[in-house]
Amino acid sequence: IISTLKPGTHGSTFGGSPLACSIAIEAVRILEEEKLAENAKRLGNIVREELTKIPKDIASEFRGRGLLCGLMINKEFAEGWDVCLRLRDAGLLSRPAHGQLLRISPPLTINEEQLGEGLHIITKTLLNY
Repeated sequence: IISTLKPGTHGSTFGGSPLACSIAIEAVRILEEEKLAENAKRLGNIVREELTKIPKDIASEFRGRGLLCGLMINKEFAEGWDVCLRLRDAGLLSRPAHGQLLRISPPLTINEEQLGEGLHIITKTLLNY
């Protein structure tokens, strides 16, 4: 495997250090204890349900799993970056993942009320573009 890696393609500045390992163990403990994966799955279903209601002439595709999602904005409707600027002006930060794909990746600690606020901003911004 190592022979296929070129300089700069793989690195780990702090990999294997006792501090980094302790932090990783604690992060996994918190993920499990606070059931963050289960929360991401549940809330991700809400994201999918809400954003697939957006008309296909605005957003042609929704993709993702859990809280790591993307909404494909039709180029005929608007440029992905321009949508992100309008979302910013409405109080929500996002960025295009690949051109027209609007990245939606809230923190795993988000609650349903906060998620609803974000989804409202996205929907309102797109429908009133």
